[in-house]
Amino acid sequence: MLYEYLGFNVRFYRRLRRLSQRELGARITPPLPQPTVSRTELGYRPADDHVVDALAGALGVHRDQLLRRPRVIRPHQPVVVRPPHGGYLRCR
Repeated sequence: MLYEYLGFNVRFYRRLRRLSQRELGARITPPLPQPTVSRTELGYRPADDHVVDALAGALGVHRDQLLRRPRVIRPHQPVVVRPPHGGYLRCR
């Protein structure tokens, strides 16, 4: 499905820009209500092409960036080291 990753990417770029759902909806003409932005992020509401274009413009990204599969960045595994005096330290 083409819009499979839309919600995840909208949320990612919205948080990256430090916008609330309400602020993002207000940047679009005509404005989208906050519940509509929320349902779009959660994947409950399919988005029309003009909505995808409007969201991309409001977030300052290309529409392809909203539709592509996101890269999953895995957090570093904790490293356990043994200090010279004994005991254990947990480092990140």
